[in-house]
Amino acid sequence: MPDRIIRFADLPVSRWRNGLGRKADIIGGEGWGLSFAWMDCDAPFSDYSGQDRTLTLLEGRGFTLEFAGHPPLVVDRPHRPTRFDGDWPARCVLAGTPCLVVNIIAERARWRQSVDILPVVGEVALTPLGGPCHAVVLDGEVTLPDGVVATRHDTVPVPGRLVLHGQGARLALAQLQPVG
Repeated sequence: MPDRIIRFADLPVSRWRNGLGRKADIIGGEGWGLSFAWMDCDAPFSDYSGQDRTLTLLEGRGFTLEFAGHPPLVVDRPHRPTRFDGDWPARCVLAGTPCLVVNIIAERARWRQSVDILPVVGEVALTPLGGPCHAVVLDGEVTLPDGVVATRHDTVPVPGRLVLHGQGARLALAQLQPVG
């Protein structure tokens, strides 16, 4: 059972690496991090060379990521994980409204990452792939085995097999697996 729920409301907000946006770090470790990020205006993304990034739109109408030398990536569908190479210099162009995403960034030489969207109708059993695993509540609420309830945008650490209960909830399951 997780030691705690990481409450969205309790996360401190700080600036992006490049100072041009806001973020709230959920949790991180050696060579990886999971965070929320707000895109309040058109701005370049911070440089994450050597790392892969997966972001999932939570709020807002979306945005386009423009990359030097690569086709643009349109992110306009909520709860659809979008992966891209952190080596590519990226500029975010909003589709008219500010946006909130959940974002996992990991060193590709050390970690293979995945983000899966899971509906919770009744019971769902989560099992990590061998590395850090966290379930972010996208919609609704889920109940842990000890009766504690996680609500929208809260994060549940998944250190081993974990059964959650809910009706109409949706999770983003962010997992890392060591390379090699």
